Amino acid sequence: MNDNELLSNAEKILAEVKHPSFNVTLKKFGMLKNVSVSAGVVVVTIAYPFEGVPIKEQIENSVKDALSEITEQVEIKRTVMDQRELQEFLAMEQAAWTG
Repeated sequence: MNDNELLSNAEKILAEVKHPSFNVTLKKFGMLKNVSVSAGVVVVTIAYPFEGVPIKEQIENSVKDALSEITEQVEIKRTVMDQRELQEFLAMEQAAWTG
C-alpha cells in the first residue's frame, strides 16, 4: 500500500473512532487535528482540551488499535486545543453527557 492509499484508509478508519467516555467520534469532538503519512508511518495529531488529560493513554490506544488493521507504524503527536476549540469541545461534551 502506498502512502496515499494508507492515508486515505487511515482517515476513513479514524473518522469512526469514538471517545472512550462518550458516543461521539474524536473527529466530531475536534480532537483529530491532523493525519499524515510519511514513509509508511501514519502520524496522528490529537488535540486535548488541557494538559494531563487522565484518559490520554486510552484515547491514543483506541487510535492505534483502530489503525492496527492497516499498519502497526503509528506515531501520535499531542497538542492542546485553543480557546475556540475548547469551547466547542465543552459544548459538545455537555450535550453528549448522559451521566
